[in-house]
Amino acid sequence: MRRPDPTDDRAVSDVLAFILVFSIIITSVGLVYVFGMGALGEAQINEQNRNAERAFETMTVSFSDLQTGRGVERLSQLNPRGGGVSVDDSTRLNVSVDGVPWYDGPVGTLDYNHEGTEISYELGAAFRADDGHSVMVRPPEFVCTTSSSGPDRAIVSYTNLTATQPSSVSTSSTLRIRATKDRTGLNRSSGNLTVAIEDSTHADAWERYFDENGWTDVDGPSGSTGDVEATCAADDATIRETELEIELLL
Repeated sequence: MRRPDPTDDRAVSDVLAFILVFSIIITSVGLVYVFGMGALGEAQINEQNRNAERAFETMTVSFSDLQTGRGVERLSQLNPRGGGVSVDDSTRLNVSVDGVPWYDGPVGTLDYNHEGTEISYELGAAFRADDGHSVMVRPPEFVCTTSSSGPDRAIVSYTNLTATQPSSVSTSSTLRIRATKDRTGLNRSSGNLTVAIEDSTHADAWERYFDENGWTDVDGPSGSTGDVEATCAADDATIRETELEIELLL
């Protein structure tokens, strides 16, 4: 048997190698925790907001059935995951024909807010707003057509929401949203049909919608929030208001 050489430093090298590898592992875990957890949290928020956006698109289709008489009640589901859902009446609407008002007053909207994102159902349309910019993800039941082969036609079919108690909910559990048709008001005439939406947080998206769908004299805000107005000259103008009662059920 050969006696150990006291000058052999292999044991020291093994210790240094172990310390080096262990330090690399600890550093890697720390970097993943600091940067990876933040990215994972952001991805979860983005996915949650996308799920809420899809839920609002589905609700828009369901509520459209109530406008057109294909039912009197619809039940939808949404998991806010800590976000807030509320029915708000800060938006105002004025609908007139040749300057004569048919409706002038507040309209209820359904809003979801989570981590700086707002998703809304307003006047029969669905919107998403991020960082002060709004996009329409589902259009309303509005029509403005001009055709040389037939009469010009304008339709403004919108919903006006009212809430039972509670009108605002923040929860991490699944929320059921029940919409019940209360009544429908209808008016038919001819002339310049003008729609003015005031104090909307999605006024910029409304402005783009009117510009792209045949409306004239479109006047919008300088930012995303404010007032927007548009006109449709029609031989046949139809205005329909559908009042919906909204229940937020935990």
